[in-house]
Amino acid sequence: YIDGNLWINSVSNTFGYNMSGKATIVVTGNIYICDNLKYANTTTDVLGLVALGKYNSSGQRVSGGDIIFGDPSYGTMYICSAMMFAANNFLFNTRALGTYSGEPESGFILNGSMTAMNKISIERDWYTRSGTERRPARYDPSTSQWYDSGTGVALTTAQIATMKHYRMVLNYDDRVRSRSTQPKGLPRGIGLIYSGITDWKELP
Repeated sequence: YIDGNLWINSVSNTFGYNMSGKATIVVTGNIYICDNLKYANTTTDVLGLVALGKYNSSGQRVSGGDIIFGDPSYGTMYICSAMMFAANNFLFNTRALGTYSGEPESGFILNGSMTAMNKISIERDWYTRSGTERRPARYDPSTSQWYDSGTGVALTTAQIATMKHYRMVLNYDDRVRSRSTQPKGLPRGIGLIYSGITDWKELP
């Protein structure tokens, strides 16, 4: 239990850690995963990361609760193994070390699961708006059009030609579904975690 933030940020040239054992880390602030975090043994090792945040006397969240995934300043986070829960937002490459998003240098692999009470925002499509200014974009299948993620302005053909798409691989860890194998202390509803799901959709 950490009263504050958790930073996973290696100072060595390995740019990451091998995690061995079983643990759950709960923080009252945010969780920043800037470098690699990998299970030493994919069969026996398990890690739960919970960004719980801080709450007032009425039970309303007042701060924290975000998981910030990826380091746009240095781009050394390629793989993460964990089952993660954010009481607020799960953000990939979004204001990790500053105010604005930064373009990633590569894609990433997640071995585990990610859950957020508010939203999951993953900015992995980037284009050049003008000059050298790079900005995230989003695709709307209902209009078959790319848009600027921040302004909502439709991209021109020339701007679309400058786009880069950063690969995201999610290897779902089914151990999160069972009370006997999921990390201890991970938030859950009645019975199994995810027991309240009524609909499941595959996102492109």
